[in-house]
Amino acid sequence: MSRDKNGRFTDCGNPKGRPRALKYIPPTEIAHHIQRDDFFEVDNATIPISENGKRKLISVRKAIYQKLAYNAASGDTRAAVEWNKMRTRFVCEYVDEQSAIFAQLMKSEKIARDFPEDVTDKFLECLRNLRLMLGPGYQF
Repeated sequence: MSRDKNGRFTDCGNPKGRPRALKYIPPTEIAHHIQRDDFFEVDNATIPISENGKRKLISVRKAIYQKLAYNAASGDTRAAVEWNKMRTRFVCEYVDEQSAIFAQLMKSEKIARDFPEDVTDKFLECLRNLRLMLGPGYQF
């Protein structure tokens, strides 16, 4: 077998040899941030859809949720399982948020009862706002 001036075999199946490595490789954390930013940019982008003969713009995320829900409703078992997982996760997150608000409200109500001299009008206003956030179902 013959060799060229760089010492590579010329009669083999790969005459150009192994390509040289790239000199610049972007750091993974920067590349990860760029990918994440691009993902959320696409996720929040709007796309046109036709619903009941009318065109409207919705986010890509909402379109994916709608498609998943329609597939689940039409009998796709995988879509139904995924939809139920998402629903359970979102319900649990909502319950956790409401529980945290309720716990903070109870703690604040106790502070207002135990130390009325330390409580300001601003604090009482915040308590009223928290009660409004929880809705009419919570009684103290």
